[in-house]
Amino acid sequence: MLKPPYTHYDQLYVYNFDSIDLGEIYDPDLIGTWVEDDTAILFFHKEKKELVTKICHRSNAKIIYEANLNYRDWEAGLDITTFEVPPLVVAPLWEAEKLKHSRNFIPIKLDPSVILGSGFHPSTRLCLETITDLIGSAPDAISTMVDLGTGTGLLSLGAAKLGVKGIRSYDNNPFACSVAKKTWPSIVVNGK
Repeated sequence: MLKPPYTHYDQLYVYNFDSIDLGEIYDPDLIGTWVEDDTAILFFHKEKKELVTKICHRSNAKIIYEANLNYRDWEAGLDITTFEVPPLVVAPLWEAEKLKHSRNFIPIKLDPSVILGSGFHPSTRLCLETITDLIGSAPDAISTMVDLGTGTGLLSLGAAKLGVKGIRSYDNNPFACSVAKKTWPSIVVNGK
């Protein structure tokens, strides 16, 4: 997640450990910890070889792989930018000022982080379009929704902005849950 002093994502320094028991990690450059199966992946804004060595030493974990990549490469070569799925307009945090100029649209400010659900993958975009079509054709017909694998929470947030009242969002990735909660504090997100 973006935390001061950072206002956007640029370079990602990724460290994949063979364990999820790494202890508490406090570092101003930490974006977050992605837990999957029995591994933990730490994402940083800056290189952290010394910190990673300390984590390995204190936790007896080993590095499976590490990488340094541009955020655009993490997002499959795409620039994450403002887009519209009428009547919604979605802007990443670093383009939030564009929401002020989006007349006749319902604004969504999103931190795409390093979590699935930025709106640029075809499956997420098609789901968002389906939600807007269903709600647009019968606004009072849909009062509840379950969002399985919520990721950033974009689909839940879009449905809420369109008037769906009862939304439950689930993801087995605790980092995804925390990103979704930060984007929309009133969201009901459950993890493992």
